[in-house]
Amino acid sequence: MKKRIIYSNNTVLSDLTDELNNFHSGETDITFVAAEDAIYIGSNLPFNHFYCKMGSTVNVETSVMTVTLWDGETWQAVAELNDGTELAGATFGQSGYIEFVPDKNENWTREDTVDADDTESITGLGNVKIYDKYWVKITASADLTVNLTIAWIGQIFSNDDDLDSEYPELLETSIMSAIKSGKTSYQEQAVRAATLIIKDLKRKNIILDKNQILVREDLMLPSVSKIAEITYSILGDDYNDNKTVAKKEYIERLGSAFPIIDTNKNARVDVVESTPVFGNLFR
Repeated sequence: MKKRIIYSNNTVLSDLTDELNNFHSGETDITFVAAEDAIYIGSNLPFNHFYCKMGSTVNVETSVMTVTLWDGETWQAVAELNDGTELAGATFGQSGYIEFVPDKNENWTREDTVDADDTESITGLGNVKIYDKYWVKITASADLTVNLTIAWIGQIFSNDDDLDSEYPELLETSIMSAIKSGKTSYQEQAVRAATLIIKDLKRKNIILDKNQILVREDLMLPSVSKIAEITYSILGDDYNDNKTVAKKEYIERLGSAFPIIDTNKNARVDVVESTPVFGNLFR
């Protein structure tokens, strides 16, 4: 199930779940005042990374992102945070990965936003009823650029730099224009590749949920190959040989990958999880 995404504008809650889970839905304006506003992300399982695609207006105000997790009583700060959206000291200044590590000394609790008796609620989310989620709260240290836009929040395993390192010809303007006029990136294909990778991992009973993937770099190489396969397919019959090679490479790479899987639902890489136990994913 897709993540729930709630935007709090001075305690007024807006459900952005559909808009920000749909890569093709356009972009959503957000006015972010540090002392008042927050973005909440709810998930069926704990997670430790996601990709935030910014829209046409990014933040340019100096600011620092804070990520906290709901422990059943209060919001607890994560132990580590890598804000890939930071640019020149401004969070949400560019598209990027947001990665974090939950504090091992604190609990991250799955909870209803409002309990059965409507007597207790998750702080900040008491005006909306959503059952059984792990919640992340995102805030900023300073007011952000007015009406900044976010286009999508989701999961991808590679970016254009990764693709360029192996398939530089796909980044040529002539190739990109042949796919779609005005095309400037392969984010759309990266999203599709991630969906197919997750489907394959589920089919092999490696994961039950996409949030169990703890280290997105573990699947970077299969993602690059799948993006190439998808792209050559779009380009048509003249690229069938390229598509066949990329498809074979994808199968081999995913087959030899050992992604670290969150088996104990704490969104941290524990020692036992970092030791492969299942052999190749494909035979």
